[in-house]
Amino acid sequence: MLRAYVEGATDVQVAIRVAQHAGVALAKENVIPLNGYGAIDRDVAKLHASASLMNRIWVLRDCDPTPPNFKGERFARCGGAVLKTLGVPNASPGWCLRLARHEAEAWLLADVEGIAHWLGVAESSVPVRPDEILKAKLEVVKLARMSNKPRLRAGLVPRDGSSAEFGPRFEDTLQQFVAGPWKPSRAARRSSSLKRCLAALKRLKD
Repeated sequence: MLRAYVEGATDVQVAIRVAQHAGVALAKENVIPLNGYGAIDRDVAKLHASASLMNRIWVLRDCDPTPPNFKGERFARCGGAVLKTLGVPNASPGWCLRLARHEAEAWLLADVEGIAHWLGVAESSVPVRPDEILKAKLEVVKLARMSNKPRLRAGLVPRDGSSAEFGPRFEDTLQQFVAGPWKPSRAARRSSSLKRCLAALKRLKD
């Protein structure tokens, strides 16, 4: 059995689709959102200790923000630094800890063809190096502002005059893309962190 621990609701859908593409069985009820990176950082040692070949565990965490005691590394190097700070080995039986650089939404942007068609924007508007985007959620909002689809704009983009960074139905709307037209196979061609995650899950399956 595989269980996955993720940050939030959108990550649940991302984990299911990524596992599916990697050929790993992962039931939705076995994907547990922990409501933020803080809970993952707090529980990661306990989760690692419980992992085994009979109880496989995959933890998916954003690379940004970094843990509270993170020191001195630039974002471009954050992956190794975060893993070091979390303090658990990543080569244990039944255990898989992967970081999305810098947010899991970058993996969605990496499917340039898919997200451009879904939003109704030009492919040339979508960044070609998603792993270098520090705030991928905000990049989704930026693209949504250009969308020719009112329903998607209404869900993803903050209302006029609002101080919110995201639209009123941001997660629910984005999950429709994750569960539908998003193709991890296309996204992995542009996101090295997703490509490495898929390879790690395939090793976990074997």
